[in-house]
Amino acid sequence: MDSARKSEQMKLTVKSGAQRRSQAWYLEQYKRLKDGEIGDIVALNANWVGTPVLQFNTWPNKKRNPNWGDMEFQNRGWYSFVWICGDQIVEQHLHNIDVCNWYMGTHPVEVVASGGASWRPREEEDGNIFDHIHADFVYPNGVHMSSHCRQIPGRGIAQNVSERIVGSKGVIDSASLRGGRTAVDPYVQEHMDMVNSVLGKGPYLNESMAVAESTMTCIMGREAAYSGMKITWDMMMSSQEDLLPKSFDYKDSFPVPPLPVPGTYKFV
Repeated sequence: MDSARKSEQMKLTVKSGAQRRSQAWYLEQYKRLKDGEIGDIVALNANWVGTPVLQFNTWPNKKRNPNWGDMEFQNRGWYSFVWICGDQIVEQHLHNIDVCNWYMGTHPVEVVASGGASWRPREEEDGNIFDHIHADFVYPNGVHMSSHCRQIPGRGIAQNVSERIVGSKGVIDSASLRGGRTAVDPYVQEHMDMVNSVLGKGPYLNESMAVAESTMTCIMGREAAYSGMKITWDMMMSSQEDLLPKSFDYKDSFPVPPLPVPGTYKFV
């Protein structure tokens, strides 16, 4: 956030990889919202209900190579480890939560959440992340966002990656986009927008603070699920948590912390 403020002062262009902010459909719906077509937002839903990201599926026997030290092993299987991926709510579900914050024009101030590991075996390759988190976020005006992310393998598993914005006069539901095509791929459009901002050929863009706040929103939800506590924005901003290793030598020992247990896990 300090870097974001500095980038704003320096008038730097910053694009984040939150590609929905460059996707035509989302921009059209955002304009509808700002034009008053759906009224005041009264509730929001953010969903990333899908299947797992399992890097170790490509490893021989899906197991750690005994020649890998802890750091190499965890980097190769980065999605399974909180200190690298942040858990699904931070690494993946951020996209949906960011849309909700964008449309609300602010971030939530508190959250209560639950989650756990329902199917992941407790092998070292499974790391220390949850495979499902459900969170109830509250914005400053009292509006609630229901957030649901989970990763379960198997055929026939229900999937839903979407956002639903409920207004007093209408609804915006991105579930209608599933399987649809857009004129320009948003992953391409975000780079075009960035280049045009740098060159002065398009609107000036700096998403750094907005997406930093969305990232902190996701971390807040994770910490609420891990601890079982109600976590507030102010608690997060004064948190002393530091997940990084003290050194990054590939030969160093860096044991994986245990899976968080709500009621036992300590919010710092």
